[in-house]
Amino acid sequence: MVLYFAALRSTTDPPSVPLPRKDKSSPRHNLSLATCPHAFIPFLRLWSECVPTIQGLGPEHQHDLARIICGLTPLTQPVLPTLSRLSADLRSVSIEISQRRSFQDRYASDLQAAIDVGGPTSPGTQRAKASFVPPPAYTPSAAPAPTSLRKVALQAPPPSPSPPRSLHLLPPSAYSPPHSPASTTPQRTPTLITPTTPAID
Repeated sequence: MVLYFAALRSTTDPPSVPLPRKDKSSPRHNLSLATCPHAFIPFLRLWSECVPTIQGLGPEHQHDLARIICGLTPLTQPVLPTLSRLSADLRSVSIEISQRRSFQDRYASDLQAAIDVGGPTSPGTQRAKASFVPPPAYTPSAAPAPTSLRKVALQAPPPSPSPPRSLHLLPPSAYSPPHSPASTTPQRTPTLITPTTPAID
């Protein structure tokens, strides 16, 4: 819906989006193909191609487009095929933007700020917290595994496959550990992984 309203309010050619100013004295800047970050140019170009068509629709079809974007049934029948295409294009741009980490962090902070403004102000009332939390960011391994460990791991013979066993053929003693004194001490399996080896290795 934000992309839809931005298309309706665009007044430049080619279409652009006015960026919010920090204060009234700050100069006005527009998000255009000349100022857009390189990674977002394809999305801005697709949005800008939708703008003339959206602005050229009649009021009833603009209203139907907004309903389609919101998942509602359009009121005018038959439905213009252009409306479905425009809705799909705007959705594809919004999905790409919403996958960005910077957008998710900004959305989480803005959502919490909106909750704080509309929340109760009386003392002793518990502060509501937004349930949306951005997914954890990927953190690469700090250091690769030592070369010697890699060589040993590559040269180690693969374990011999054990024949498949059927559970119903095993004796009852196989399901419970024996009670002999020799089996009280657990046997440690030899491993090439040290406590400092990165988890990915």
